[in-house]
Amino acid sequence: MKIDLTCPVELWHFKLPTEEYPVVSLNLFNLSDKAVVSLQAALLSFDRDDMQYARQVERVNGLDGQPRSAFEVLIATDDGHLASRMDFIIEKVWFIDGTVWRRGTGEMSEYRSNRLEPSRQLDLLHQMAGPDVQGYPSDQGAVWVCLCGRPNPASAGECMRCTRDKHAQFTGFNKAAIETLIYKRDSELEEKAQAARLEAGRMQEEREQKEIRRKKRIRRSILAFVILALLAAGTWGTINYGIPAWNYYQAEQSLTNNQFDVAKEQFLALEDYRDAAEMAKEADYRKAERFLNNGNVTAMKSAEDLFAALGSYRDSKAQFQSARYRRGELVLQSGDYEQAVQIFDSLEGYDDSADRSLSARYDWAKSLMDARDYELAREKLLALGAYRDANTLAEDCLYLPALNHLENKEYAQAEALFLQLPERQTAQLKLQETYYGWGDLLFTSQQFEEAADKFLKAGDYLDAFRRASDCLYEPAVQMLSQGEFEKAKSYFDQILAYRDSAQLSARASYEMGKKAVEAGDYEGAKAHFELAGETEGAKEQLQAVNYHLGTQALNKGELALAGELFSLAAGYEDAQALADKARFDQGVLLSNQKDYAGAIAAFEQIPDYRGVEDALQSARYQQAIQLLDQGLNDQAIQAFTALGDYGQSRDYLNKAVYQMAQAHLDKKEYEQAAGLFEGLGTYLDARDKFFEARHAMALEALNNNQLQAAIDLLADIRAYGNAEELYTGAVYTLAGQKETEGDLGEAARLYALIPEYRDAGTKSQGNYAAYFETAYAAAQEGVKNKDWKAVITALQDLDMENTGETYKDIPEMYRDAIYRYAEELYSDKKPYEALVYYRMIPDYKDVTTRKLDRTPYQIIGSWRSQRGAEFIFRDDGTCLIEGKEMYYFARQYLLQVGDRPDELNINYNIVYLRENALSIRHMKTDMLYKCERFDEGA
Repeated sequence: MKIDLTCPVELWHFKLPTEEYPVVSLNLFNLSDKAVVSLQAALLSFDRDDMQYARQVERVNGLDGQPRSAFEVLIATDDGHLASRMDFIIEKVWFIDGTVWRRGTGEMSEYRSNRLEPSRQLDLLHQMAGPDVQGYPSDQGAVWVCLCGRPNPASAGECMRCTRDKHAQFTGFNKAAIETLIYKRDSELEEKAQAARLEAGRMQEEREQKEIRRKKRIRRSILAFVILALLAAGTWGTINYGIPAWNYYQAEQSLTNNQFDVAKEQFLALEDYRDAAEMAKEADYRKAERFLNNGNVTAMKSAEDLFAALGSYRDSKAQFQSARYRRGELVLQSGDYEQAVQIFDSLEGYDDSADRSLSARYDWAKSLMDARDYELAREKLLALGAYRDANTLAEDCLYLPALNHLENKEYAQAEALFLQLPERQTAQLKLQETYYGWGDLLFTSQQFEEAADKFLKAGDYLDAFRRASDCLYEPAVQMLSQGEFEKAKSYFDQILAYRDSAQLSARASYEMGKKAVEAGDYEGAKAHFELAGETEGAKEQLQAVNYHLGTQALNKGELALAGELFSLAAGYEDAQALADKARFDQGVLLSNQKDYAGAIAAFEQIPDYRGVEDALQSARYQQAIQLLDQGLNDQAIQAFTALGDYGQSRDYLNKAVYQMAQAHLDKKEYEQAAGLFEGLGTYLDARDKFFEARHAMALEALNNNQLQAAIDLLADIRAYGNAEELYTGAVYTLAGQKETEGDLGEAARLYALIPEYRDAGTKSQGNYAAYFETAYAAAQEGVKNKDWKAVITALQDLDMENTGETYKDIPEMYRDAIYRYAEELYSDKKPYEALVYYRMIPDYKDVTTRKLDRTPYQIIGSWRSQRGAEFIFRDDGTCLIEGKEMYYFARQYLLQVGDRPDELNINYNIVYLRENALSIRHMKTDMLYKCERFDEGA
């Protein structure tokens, strides 16, 4: 739910209009201490689909909304009776003193209703706090909800509606307090009821005993004579049998009458008579059952103790666990979470006691949160780990007290808590607010440096940067004027974007540089001047310092450093000349030390220096020779290749390639070796080495039964060694395999390569005949029936280059069938299927000059109109028109498109079509699109 907490009027109830009475009745409450005389509100009407269909703004005058009182507003509506629900938004409120409240643009505050269903808890709240109470007070972070149901800002100390004190509500009327009170009342009532029942039982027992004694006196009077007569005879029998049986009977009667303690005492008195000992336990068992049915904590504890004492009697152990479990539930309901946890933990896996223990700990932590004991609540929530939303609530135990600290301007405490919530965005925003408020407090007490630190930590919160700048800028300017350059710069560096802080920071660096020069600290001066930026004189001072440092380096023989420093001082006296000379001398020195890479790097920095070109080439040449001597052939090859005809580079290049090729050959990397030896031509024995590598590759292929690869490798070296023998054998074997596999055309071609070998010539002719005969007969049948697809299928896999005289018309028959089949498809309005076949014979007859120049094919491509609309027509009959995938068909003056290939129901006129220009008109809307062809990839 959402509410504008700043609004001085709140809606209590309203009644929707009806067709008979089209008026909205609104029951409002004035929260302010001034009378309301007028208000402006917006009524938003929603239909059954929850779609808004009307918004009506009305101003109602002549109101008499007394302070802190309810008043009624009636607004007539148009079509209001059609609404299934309405939203009511108050936009303006006019008070009797002429002031006006206006609804701001800020966000509405979200809150959850605390309304309770009718219950004992709600009744008790009504008795204790008043009839307007709706539920428990609820702390929801940015807002808190009062007993009366009114949401209030977190900072409010009392309710805006009922003025109840916030602290008093949360301490005296929270859920735990009410549940505890209910528990105490129930316990008191139960104890009174128990005492009453016990007293009634005792009185009933006394009455029964009196009645028994009266009847006994009558019987004794009537039977006195008989008794006296039989006394002597019956004395012995009575002593041994009559008295125990009677006592046992009496004990049974006591048990039947639920006089459990009396029955137990009577059974125990009988000692080992019959099952008296077991019946004594039964008396305790039934007494415990009676306690179980009682339902209060005291009774449950009594039942628990009795079942525990009974040990293994009947199901006493299970009943003991049940009694303890139910006692745990009762104490949990009363809010005694600690005892509930202890009870559930002691049950060790009984039923869902483990889950109930977790739930009790969770409720305990939430109760502690309601009582604002956040530290202990967090401790318990963290112990719960991933249970329900315990982790989130544990964060709330930091966040909520942090908000309280922030509200009370206890910034250090708020910071400490917010910093523990780095992943919570709202906490980080509040942390910025904390730093801002802290900075403001420090600023007020004129602790400017500390205030600036806090404002800077506030980041982009409100005008924090400007406030930080205000704290630092003026003190920094004063320090600068007093010569405290280092401290002034540290201030300016924190606010570089503020006013001219960047320039003043640079100025401070400049002044520190000058001081360093005066002190002879040129390294320090260099660092300061480099930070001085565009400060007047800084560039010149930096050049002078670099020149001085370069001279020092040169005197020490540190040529690389001298060259770099003189280069940085370029433009100052003869710095550039000294830089070039230092680098040249460095290059010569490195060359003499055989550090050719370093020498090359030095020479390349001074391409225009006298004599450097020869020195550079010499260094590169010597480096390449060094690489060759080190066996780094690939790098040597690159180096000598770059040197071209310099010195003996060509000879060294061939040597490097030969060495690399030989290394590959030695490692049996024949393919790499063959490629390199072949490139060397007639160099030394490179040609023989090439043949050797190629021959070895062929042998590997033969050993791996890769006959075609072996044939390809041996074809060019048939004069080498036994290559001819290997070649003819491989060809003959592969031809035989192809013949066996039924690939007669390939078999015929292979046999033709070695016509003099064995019977290869004869086999070649026989396979060619068999290869073409079946396909040719099927093709002729297709031509006869004008089944051009069958002709294509029969001939498409044949070797068209080696048909022989007998079948020389096959290529023409094949191309003609393709042509005719394409024409057949085109006539059936399948131009894009036909296109596949036209493209197979582009040079045949008029395919390119006429067939492919028809409208369906000319339109293929990407087009863009002058207004930016794009039309992309593909060669498979699909298209993309203004971002939508569709299908299309084009003929001379008509373009049809649609969502499905068999439903092309959108028509365009093709007004104009050339190679790069297209104009089409939508026949329904008459919209004309003038397009040009464009490249999708551009």
